[in-house]
Amino acid sequence: MTRYVSPFVFLLILVFAGCTRNAQYYLERGNKLSAEGKYADAELSYRKAIQKDPNSGETFFQLGQVELKLKRISESYQFLSRAVQLLPKRDDAKVKLADLCLAVYAADPRHPQNLQPLYEKAVNLSDQVYAHDPNGFDALRLKGHVAAFEKRFPDAEQFYSRANAVKAMQPEIILGWTEVLLQDNQTREAETLAFQLIAKEKNYAPIYEMLYRYYVSVNRLADAEKILQKRMAGNPSDASAILEAALFYAGTKREADMKAVLQQMLNQPAAFPQAHLQIGDLYRALRRWDDALGEYNAGAQAASKEKSKSKDRADCRHLAGTGKRRAGKPCSR
Repeated sequence: MTRYVSPFVFLLILVFAGCTRNAQYYLERGNKLSAEGKYADAELSYRKAIQKDPNSGETFFQLGQVELKLKRISESYQFLSRAVQLLPKRDDAKVKLADLCLAVYAADPRHPQNLQPLYEKAVNLSDQVYAHDPNGFDALRLKGHVAAFEKRFPDAEQFYSRANAVKAMQPEIILGWTEVLLQDNQTREAETLAFQLIAKEKNYAPIYEMLYRYYVSVNRLADAEKILQKRMAGNPSDASAILEAALFYAGTKREADMKAVLQQMLNQPAAFPQAHLQIGDLYRALRRWDDALGEYNAGAQAASKEKSKSKDRADCRHLAGTGKRRAGKPCSR
C-alpha cells in the first residue's frame, strides 16, 4: 500500500504549492517576463495576480503598460485607469494614462467629439501631476502638450523651455517646441532648435518630417530638398528617407533625380532586401502601373534566384556532411 501513497502525497504537495502562490509571486513573474520582452506571457501572469488580489494597483499599472506594448489600446486604457484609481498618489501612473489619452486624441487630427473626454482626462491628470511637482519633467512636458493643443503658444513655449532645462534636448520636447514655434511664426528659432536636435539625434525621423512638411507648405522647395538630403546622409540605410526623397522628386517633375535615389536602394540589396517591393509600392501610389509591375516582377525574380541559391547551398552542405560529390554542377568552395 505504501508504494502508492508516496506519488499521491507528492501530487498533493504540488497542488498545494500551486495554490499557495500569491499575487506578489505572479506580479514579480510578470515583471520579469515583461523585462525579457515576453509581453503575452507577462500579461497572463499579471492577470493571475489580479485574480489573487483584485485591488493591486501596481499590477493594474504593469498590465496596462504591457497591453500598450501589445498595441491593445482599449485594454491599456482600462487597466491604467484602474491603476490611477487604486494609486491616487502615483504620478507615474497618471503620466502614463495622460500620455495614452493625448496620443489617441492626437492620432485623429479632426479631434472628433467622441474623443473629447479623453482629452479632458489628460488635462485633468496633467494638472494633478503639475500641482504635485511643478518643476518635474513629466509635469512640464504634459502641460506643454496641452497648451500646444489649445494653441496657447506662449504658454507652450514656456513649459517646453522649462522641461528642456530639466532634461536637455529630449526629442519629444524639441519636436513639440519646434512645431509650436513654427505655428507662432518664430521660424528662425524653430529651425535653430530643430537642427540642434538633428545634430544630436540623426536618426530621429519626426524632426526631419516636420521641417520637410513646413518647407513644402511655404513653398521653400530648395530647403525641403536639403532636409531630405540631410536625412538620407544621416540615415543611409533608412528606406523611408529615400522613398520620401523620391516622392519629392516625382512631385517636382525631376525624373532623373527620382530614379537616382531609388537606384541607391537597388544597388544595396543587403541593406534594402525589400527594395523592389517598396519601389513598386511607390510607383503604385503614383499610379505608374507599368513601372510598379516591373518592380514587382523584378522582386519576384530576385527572390526566386535567392531561393535557388539557398537550396543549392543546403544541398552542398548536406553532401559535404555525407562525404559525397554532387553530379553535374559542382559545389563552389
